[in-house]
Amino acid sequence: MSRVQLRDLSVSLQKSLRARYPDLSRHLLAAGESPGQEKLAQALERVLGQRVCREYRPLPDRRYRVDVAIPDARLAVEIDGWANHGKSLRGFRRDHVRTRALLLAGWCIVPFTHREALQDTERCVEIVLRMVKNETGGTGKPVI
Repeated sequence: MSRVQLRDLSVSLQKSLRARYPDLSRHLLAAGESPGQEKLAQALERVLGQRVCREYRPLPDRRYRVDVAIPDARLAVEIDGWANHGKSLRGFRRDHVRTRALLLAGWCIVPFTHREALQDTERCVEIVLRMVKNETGGTGKPVI
């Protein structure tokens, strides 16, 4: 039997589990989550609460995951370190195909470097909050 990770569950199930068990996300880190990703995700969770989903799959028919998502604003936050990106031409191309698929599906992508997420977390949070406000028309609710 394989082990189910929080990121594989539906958004509504993730939210209900987090509401019942507030420390759940700290104990169920996704494989490969970097310190910068962890720090920024925690900071966003403090401000936006259950609207934040880690290792989220925004396209049900694709295996793509985003580091942090605010699904109701269709906002994907990506934390990319030099060590994990740009190592191969194939990976570089795959990232671009993935980015285009997300954009075509109506998602806004906010990229940060690992260093920014780790050393300038508050600025990253401010940028994400501005983007959430833009994506929701300033109301906190999605613009349709």
